[in-house]
Amino acid sequence: MHAPNLIQKTVADRLLKKKVVAERLAVSKRTLDRMVAAGKIEKVFVGASSRFRESDIDRIVSEGL
Repeated sequence: MHAPNLIQKTVADRLLKKKVVAERLAVSKRTLDRMVAAGKIEKVFVGASSRFRESDIDRIVSEGL
């Protein structure tokens, strides 16, 4: 009997700066702030710097704003 494969492959999610995200979504940085406030996208903090998960941005792009 074979042991189940317990190793799962995961892709590290890149963290993107606000400027890069705004450019990808074709919105202003202020509009991006509004999207965060409305709960449409989550901000991640690295120390005092905020970043955005690339997977979240890809999801928004594929589903539309």
